[in-house]
Amino acid sequence: MTIMRSNLRLRLTLWYVVVLAAVLVAFSVGIYALLSKSLHQRMEAGLRSAVDVTSLALNHETEEHLGRTEGEENFRLVLNTMYETSFPRPNISVWRDTELMAEKPGVAALTAQTVATHLASLKDVNGYAYKTLEVKGLRYRLAVKSTWVAYSQTRYLIVSNEALAPLESEMRSVSEILFGTVPACILLAALGGYFLARKSLAPVLGMARTADHITSMNLDERLPVQDSHDELGLLAESFNRVLDRLQESFRQQRQFMADASHELRTPMSVALIATQVSLEGSNKAQEALVDTLEVVQAQMLRLRSVVEGMFTLAQADSGVFQTTTTTFYLDEVLQESVRAGKVLGTARGIDVKVAQVSSEAEYSGDEGLLRQLLLILIDNGVKYTGADGQVQVSLVKAGGSYRIRVADTGPGVAPADQPYIFDRFYRADKARSRRQPGAGGGAGLGLAIGRWITQLHAGRLYLERSDSGGSVFCVELPVSR
Repeated sequence: MTIMRSNLRLRLTLWYVVVLAAVLVAFSVGIYALLSKSLHQRMEAGLRSAVDVTSLALNHETEEHLGRTEGEENFRLVLNTMYETSFPRPNISVWRDTELMAEKPGVAALTAQTVATHLASLKDVNGYAYKTLEVKGLRYRLAVKSTWVAYSQTRYLIVSNEALAPLESEMRSVSEILFGTVPACILLAALGGYFLARKSLAPVLGMARTADHITSMNLDERLPVQDSHDELGLLAESFNRVLDRLQESFRQQRQFMADASHELRTPMSVALIATQVSLEGSNKAQEALVDTLEVVQAQMLRLRSVVEGMFTLAQADSGVFQTTTTTFYLDEVLQESVRAGKVLGTARGIDVKVAQVSSEAEYSGDEGLLRQLLLILIDNGVKYTGADGQVQVSLVKAGGSYRIRVADTGPGVAPADQPYIFDRFYRADKARSRRQPGAGGGAGLGLAIGRWITQLHAGRLYLERSDSGGSVFCVELPVSR
């Protein structure tokens, strides 16, 4: 786990550094390119201004002094004055064919003598042109203009040049600054990214440590939630809710196992004791043996009922229970179930009857399971209703649902027990089924199976009312599913 944590931190840091480095490199390259372009454009603009001003001065002086010779002589004087005024840096030279007509020296530029050696490559210029020459390891930028003086009917070539060394030195300084600051920023970003990744993953590591220590013996522990408003807090809360459900499942499983063990042990113990007592005496009367066999049979029937109920719920939990869907009349199933319930009620002095029923209540579902549901509710009402009591069953269609109500006149379920009556193996009064005359020995699985049957049919089973006047269980089944 330590390796995985380290790798995750390193990966997050690496991604952070790579993205930041790409941004910084792109930004630096862009800044360098824009600055280089701007400085070159500024230099070229200055060189072009020099040749333009020189061209205007040449035209003006030639025309002003009425001739080529006088005009050129006066132009040389004008050009020399420009050395101290407008353009001190570039060298400006004026050529008529290969003859140098005038020159203005430059502070950092090629002389006219050096330009003359490259004049052949500059003569074909039409309008403006820019050239870059390298002389003795130094680079120079030239602006060349071919100008026609109409008054003297002569073409001149004006060349303005300046050394690129100052510009290149400035660009080297910029590149050194960028090359120095970008790695430093990337290093700081790597350190900061690793720190942030470590700090961000700290809650995850805390949750992982807590989760590692949670077992079935300490399911009450929960993951720490530092901030419920961020994603990690939501993750911790979601995981804690999973633990809540898991803890409840474990609690139900333990309760189920304890109750199931109790329910299975009791009939087995009774049957075993009855058999042992019968075997101890060799001269037992036949009637005594018959009584013993009846006890064993009753306990085995009870045991079979518990096992069948557990098997049904196990199939329901695993989702492998196979249903058989048919179309039938729900009112007919109810009438038949009530007739079966009358047999149980008559033996205990309880009146089981139909209070109200809607005719031709056509329904599509598992007829066997719904018949079992009705018998569970009727049998439950008979078990916990005293002598001379009543169990009334009704079926009505309300909106898009069939509503079945089973009402008894028993003592009701205590309010503290009502939320748990549908739990498996739960009995509101675990001793009542044995104390109450004729109540039988229910295992506490009937209502749990009944609720599962209703849920299987997209319906619901609930306790509508329970007080000293009796209990009313209600089943709602949608007409169409």
